[in-house]
Amino acid sequence: MKTILLSSLALFLTLIVQAQPICGDLFQLSGNVTTSCGDPLSGIQIVIDAELPEYPQSTTSNTDGAYDGMCHVPNQQYILQANSDVDYQNGVSSLDKVLIERHVLGIQPLTDVYQLIAADVNNDGNITAADIAELDQLILGQILTFSNSPSWKCFDAKTLDPSDISTFNEQIVINDLDQDHNDIDWIAVKIGDVNCSASTNNNNTGDCNDGYRIGGLVFDVCDQPIDLKIEYYLDSDQDGYPKESTHSAVYNLDCHAGNQDYSLYLTSNDNYLNGVTTLDLVLIERHILGQELFTEGWQYIAADINKDGNVTSFDLVELEKLILQEYTELPDNASYRFFDASYELAIDNPNSFVEVMEISNLNSDQLGLDWVAVKIGDVNGTSGAGCVTSSTTDNQVSGFQVYQNVPNPVKMEAAIKFVIPTSGMVSLDFYSITGRKLYSVAELYQQGEHSFNLDNTVIAGFKPGIYCYAISFNNSVITKKLVVE
Repeated sequence: MKTILLSSLALFLTLIVQAQPICGDLFQLSGNVTTSCGDPLSGIQIVIDAELPEYPQSTTSNTDGAYDGMCHVPNQQYILQANSDVDYQNGVSSLDKVLIERHVLGIQPLTDVYQLIAADVNNDGNITAADIAELDQLILGQILTFSNSPSWKCFDAKTLDPSDISTFNEQIVINDLDQDHNDIDWIAVKIGDVNCSASTNNNNTGDCNDGYRIGGLVFDVCDQPIDLKIEYYLDSDQDGYPKESTHSAVYNLDCHAGNQDYSLYLTSNDNYLNGVTTLDLVLIERHILGQELFTEGWQYIAADINKDGNVTSFDLVELEKLILQEYTELPDNASYRFFDASYELAIDNPNSFVEVMEISNLNSDQLGLDWVAVKIGDVNGTSGAGCVTSSTTDNQVSGFQVYQNVPNPVKMEAAIKFVIPTSGMVSLDFYSITGRKLYSVAELYQQGEHSFNLDNTVIAGFKPGIYCYAISFNNSVITKKLVVE
């Protein structure tokens, strides 16, 4: 009986203690920190300040993203801020650099407000080449921190409206504290990490808890990110493989088991006619006849229309059928072929390129597996950035000369001077960085020096960025780049 009474008394006292406020006559400030992608985030320092001698005080979020802001004197004003100044490189890679470049160039604007905050690396309220330069320095290890930004920025989750940047408050103010506040929550954005790949605690390697990520970039033959829908095939001896997925030029193939071998292959049947014109027929024919041989290894790949490893008249027949739309697609080839960007094509053996990337004993994230895309049939590179010419990028081709536009960069108007050795038709074509033709003009000129004069009615149609223009004369093309401010 005595034992039962003692047990009952202990239970009664326990219930009384549990019913008491944690802070007694003081009040608690606590909450949670999650990333803009919805994951709990550890290691964020929450600083609590007040006009009292023992302040500021600080606490740190745990692996569940929760933090305990301790106990505080009532009837005081408290100001809370949260951020992190450690591990700036977490989640930051060349993928982010390319995404920001594409935004700056207007190729693929960032629309998510969290991405815009992450891309503003120097914290000046704008996303420019200066942010790309500073991010590049961090990736290369030339700097360890950002000049004017923390590693993580945190915002009041309660007032935040993703559609209204003015609601992104980096301070939370509690006036006249008179009760516990256990819902002071924050949303954190990793600066520089626009694809949300940062590790959220110290025990994982990013989005993969049980494996590793495979990813990279795809460039065109002009070394520019390509705007293309691409099929990715990842094979392995494990169950569940091969895996097929569709991505853009920036790809991240989820998580895959470590200590395994993988093979990666890319293909695309997107827009067979993109960049393919009768000029390509002429250039391939001139190569076959030995009048003007290809100077780039990728041109052999582009000209091998029937995919037999040779460039012959059979390829001309196939390409002509495609141009005349007797074919909607090539019977023996895809629209694009891809090779490992780390492989240097040999001009004397162009068919030796690496079309399958082998990944042996995967034991870490592989996010630098880059590729080059070759548009089949497009031997002068106009399907991509349009910055590769049919014969040369020099100023002169057999007496045909083109000079850099003046001024460059361009604001209101520009002049492009050229010289032709004989009378004939000269055309000017402008391309966006993705290869879309924006402007075209052609006129008959006499032998000698002339210029295309672009006034504001033309320039006004171009957004600020980099463009390529091609001037064609007598089956020769010279291209250059123009910058619009």
